Formats: sequence, structure tokens, C-alpha cells
Amino acid sequence: MVAMLAIGLWPGDYRFRNDAKWRDDGGLQFGPFGFAYTEPFITPAQSAEINKAGFTLMLGLTPAPPQTPGFQFVASLTDGDDTQQLMIGQWQDELIVMNGDDYSHARGLPRVYANLSPFMQRQFLLTVVTGSFGTILKADSEVIGQNAKIHLLIPGLDRKIRLTLGNSVHANAGWSGAMHSFALFSGQKPAELLRFDRSLVDRLKDVSGSGADAILPSPPLSVVRSFLSDDPRELGLNYSRVKDVAVNLLGFIPFGMVLASLLKERRWQRSRTIATVALYGFILSFLIEAVQAWIPTRSSSAVDLMLNTVSAITGAYIFRAVTTPL
Repeated sequence: MVAMLAIGLWPGDYRFRNDAKWRDDGGLQFGPFGFAYTEPFITPAQSAEINKAGFTLMLGLTPAPPQTPGFQFVASLTDGDDTQQLMIGQWQDELIVMNGDDYSHARGLPRVYANLSPFMQRQFLLTVVTGSFGTILKADSEVIGQNAKIHLLIPGLDRKIRLTLGNSVHANAGWSGAMHSFALFSGQKPAELLRFDRSLVDRLKDVSGSGADAILPSPPLSVVRSFLSDDPRELGLNYSRVKDVAVNLLGFIPFGMVLASLLKERRWQRSRTIATVALYGFILSFLIEAVQAWIPTRSSSAVDLMLNTVSAITGAYIFRAVTTPL
């Protein structure tokens, strides 16, 4: 059981500290486990008003090195629903701005691209302007991307939204670049304006009047926890998924065998023994999945819960088969 718990709860390369560190130039250097976020502060009514008028995002950035693997979150505005979030991300030397969670572009959802190659290893001001006219991306004063058909929207139809910087709300898509400023304007009015000041240590002070300071949590745990959730788009057959299924389907067999052996002395009928093993296997797996919901490098899955329970039952059947006289 100890081995099962160790495997189930092993955090991988997760660090129980926030990677975000202040730079000498006053910027905030993020890393794989760097993270800053506000509490929810933009109401649905404010979101609707901002979206109708159009808005501008201004971020002082130093991009992550292009060889950094994976899709990285630079910033997002979200109500917890990934499919509606407004996010700015980096993939290798590309900047991507979009609504939704089509990170690999497998579904072809609308997005605005920009090539970051000319801006690597140096600070620049990214400006995102969007409205009924479309969306324009600027680096300093130079237009680096635009799409007249895309009007980006701030989510929040029925919930307040929060801002995250340097990572996703799940704390599993850390960005390895640096941020030097952040502002959100609707017209001439700032909805969020953060002051980057290393003397504040663990927060970015909002000076717009919204009162939504961005804090640097330690450890950087998920803000939105996905418990027993499975994305149907990720259930296809691939090496990683087959390996995961095999581990979950085999992992609880020893538990089922050991528990069945302990219950043998009770001289229960086979059906009662199997039902008891299934119940305890389900409870143990449920507890593991509950803890995994808090660990950014792990995922809490209903499919895994089902496979672990079947694995425990299989172990009980195996024990009964090898110990029952012919």
C-alpha cells in the first residue's frame, strides 16, 4: 500500500515553491512553477461593458527562450472555464492570443499570431487592441500581428473573473519569460493596472482602484482544481495514454490480492469478499485522486478511479483462483 500511495501521490518534478523571482531591473522572472494571480474582481456586468466598448492590454515582456518546451501561459483572464478564457501564450518563438483552450490548434479555433524572433532576450511593450474592428498586436510601436475577423472577449457571463500571470489557473503551464508591467484599459479607463515593485516582495500592487492585487502564492497550487475530470479530447489512443491505462489497470492488483488474503480468514462467500475489495479499492483510489487535484503535475481522473477499482477486483479474483483447490 505504501508503494501504491507513493506512486499515486508522487509529484514528479513539481517544486513546492514559487519560481517567480524579482529581477534587478524591477521585472518579475517566471519559471515552470512561477505564478501570480488576483482574486476574482471583474463582474459579469463589467465584462459585458468592456467587451462592448473594446479593450487594450499592455504588457512589458521579455520572452521565454524559444527552445523552452510546451505551450506556456503568459497571462489569462478567466472565470474558471478554460473554453472561454482570454489568454496570451507563447509556443517556441510564437506569441498566441485567443479565447478558449485550443492550445495545439487541433480544432482550428480563431487566434492571432505574432513572431517573437526579433524580440528574444530583450524587453518590449506588447499591446493587444481588440474591438469590433478586429484585433491588432503591437511590439512597441510596430504591428506584429492582426486579424480583422477576431474580436477577443473577456469571459464572465455569470461569474467574476480573475487575472493570472506566468501560468494557467491550473499551475501546469508555466512561462519562463519575464514581465515588467501589466495594464488592462477599457477606453481611457484602467480596469487593472499593476505596479511592479520588488519591495512589495509577494505581490503586485493594483493602482487602478479596483483593489485587485496580484499575489505570488507559495507553494504555487492550482487556483481552479479539476477533480475527477477527463477531457474527452485527451482520451484517444497514444503512447502516454496507453501507458497510463496500463499502470492504473495493474497497479491495484497487489492491493486486491493482499486484502483478499486478509479476508480469507473470515470465510466469507466469494461475492462478499469481491465486493469488500472493490469498496476499499474505490475508497483508496478516490483519496489518491482527491489529493492529485491539488498537485499541478498530476491530474485527477474519473477514468483512473474506475481502472484502479477494476484492478483491485482483478487482484481479488487472482488470489481466489490460485488459492481455491481444484
